Amino acid sequence: MAAGPISPAERMYPNLVVLREKMWQALTQAERERAVAEGAALYDRFGDKVANPRLTAVIVRQNSEITGSRTGYVDGRLAVHAPGGGTASVQDKSSGVDVSAMYDAWRLNPERYWAVEDAAWKGERVNVGSVRKVDGGQTP
Repeated sequence: MAAGPISPAERMYPNLVVLREKMWQALTQAERERAVAEGAALYDRFGDKVANPRLTAVIVRQNSEITGSRTGYVDGRLAVHAPGGGTASVQDKSSGVDVSAMYDAWRLNPERYWAVEDAAWKGERVNVGSVRKVDGGQTP
């Protein structure tokens, strides 16, 4: 059984639980016994109990290495430019890719990061209502 869906299924992400169960159904009895026998070692290495503190440590460490000034100022403008052949240059702003989303606040806080991941994997959605007039007669 592949290790891929095991740990995320631990968090009960619906799509990955279904995938894990489909994989389980496709196994022979011998493969199931092997999966159970080897599963504990996978959880010990990749399960939430050890993986979450590892990721938290990486996020905290990376917060001290953010691109910006030595005092920690980041103005939100961060682009990567990789000029190809021809006349493109790093001064050509049209050739860049905006990567400032890497520094969104939710990515820099381990608790918020896991909350966003959980919401995404559990299929939680925000429903936006129809447009309506507010006081003053202006449409928002």
